Amino acid sequence: GSRMVGGGTGAAAIVIGDELDVRCPQRVCHPPDKDKLTSATVLAHASTTGFVLGALGTGIGVLGLALRESKSVAASNKPQLSLRWGFNRLYLEGTF
Repeated sequence: GSRMVGGGTGAAAIVIGDELDVRCPQRVCHPPDKDKLTSATVLAHASTTGFVLGALGTGIGVLGLALRESKSVAASNKPQLSLRWGFNRLYLEGTF
């Protein structure tokens, strides 16, 4: 999901950016093009955010799988860490 957002918004930012490279020499835009420049900047930031969230989600998923595997092997008196998803929340629980 978020990686698709990152890819889509990144592609849109590149298309707008290529157009502005021609229309705005030395990155100085005339007033009619300033809105496009703002849009390209917002899309670029959304793209980066999408990729970061996608990577973070993947990392959390891998960590969750690793902790689930180690949980079955670990003795009950050893420290444990678990990760749960909730409505608009991420829960990280542990016993030490």
